[in-house]
Amino acid sequence: QRALPEPRPFGKGHLRWSFGPRAEMVGWGLAERLPAALPGICYRVRMTFNTFRGNRKIQLVAEDFQKGI
Repeated sequence: QRALPEPRPFGKGHLRWSFGPRAEMVGWGLAERLPAALPGICYRVRMTFNTFRGNRKIQLVAEDFQKGI
């Protein structure tokens, strides 16, 4: 099991995790809800593609989370 990179806040209350130049995960509106202790968090995600300024990348969208085991 590999740990996620630290999320970076962006916009108004959103989070972004970067997995390199071609993949990321976003959490729309999660900045206020996400617990401070990130280890052990399980995410429910949906996979999409995001095209921004002509660059297309895989984008996971974190729809919900809960404390893991």
